[in-house]
Amino acid sequence: GKTFTYHAGAMRIPEPAAPPMKNNAWTLTATISAEGEATEGVVMAFGGLAAGLTLYLDQGVPVFVYNYFGDRTGLHGTAPVSGEATLEVDFAYEGGDAPGAGATITLSVDGEQAAQARLEATVPGRFGADTFGVGEDPGQPVIPDYQAPFAFTGAGRLIDRIAEAVDIRRLTAPAKGSAAVAEARRSATTPLGWRSPSPISAPSPRTCP
Repeated sequence: GKTFTYHAGAMRIPEPAAPPMKNNAWTLTATISAEGEATEGVVMAFGGLAAGLTLYLDQGVPVFVYNYFGDRTGLHGTAPVSGEATLEVDFAYEGGDAPGAGATITLSVDGEQAAQARLEATVPGRFGADTFGVGEDPGQPVIPDYQAPFAFTGAGRLIDRIAEAVDIRRLTAPAKGSAAVAEARRSATTPLGWRSPSPISAPSPRTCP
């Protein structure tokens, strides 16, 4: 399958150019540096309050939430993360080529399963107008539990890798001739990567506009 690599600072990526995280099986791996309960913020977010998904730290504890049109399923780690750690979210899609089927989600920390849940149905089409980002959730947050942008406050590197388990050519493309098609084709053939110009630092709290 195709692997997409993103660095902290990759934000507001439009849905057609983002990793194919709907109607597919995928695994997300994030390497972070945290300082226990003092660390919080978004590792990766995709979508908004209407629908989407987010991986974040709440007082150092990893949390993954899948938002199915307001019906939210959350997976929680068992303890705050201290030092360098690898977070993994495995999304085992059960529908094959059929859109919107169920899936089993597993959250792991340093190779140890922390939580697992099954979704009876998943978002078959667009999450909405909101975008994909790493290191914060700009715009409308995926869940009401935090206020955007809820930027990640840990030190060190923050890397997301999303590896799809199906061929990207099996995805449904946007309307022919659109700018999104060109971008999607580019992302299908070239691994994408962005790096922030400076290390992540703890921002002052901000609220949604």
